[in-house]
Amino acid sequence: MTPISHINELVLGQAIPELVHTITTADLVRYAGASDDYAPQHWDHLYMSERGFPGVIVHGWFTFALMCRAATDWISPETADVASYAVRYHTVTLPGEIHLGGEVIALMIDGDERTADLKLWAKNTTGVMTTSGTLSLKFA
Repeated sequence: MTPISHINELVLGQAIPELVHTITTADLVRYAGASDDYAPQHWDHLYMSERGFPGVIVHGWFTFALMCRAATDWISPETADVASYAVRYHTVTLPGEIHLGGEVIALMIDGDERTADLKLWAKNTTGVMTTSGTLSLKFA
């Protein structure tokens, strides 16, 4: 993957290179500590099993953070700043392999103002989109 260093390297519809990440129990523990989110659905297998789930579920914000990582691995924070974001959760994300990516949905160059809007997604191994979102980047 060649990192993007300028907005002129982007085109509408361009795909964000897919990132594949395996979410582990250790990831959930680290994220719980970093976010101070110790809700039982993220660590208590029995609690979730009793509620009809196959086990614990991934923190929604952790899923979104991985989606953003797919974008920032491609367009580094040194190249562009996050101007705004939005996220929507469609279904739970379970630990294990997750596929993350998206595409360029808007480009704007107006004098010194240069922004790109990205559509982001997270999909499980069966291709079901668990989470979607948008990320607006302001280029330096």
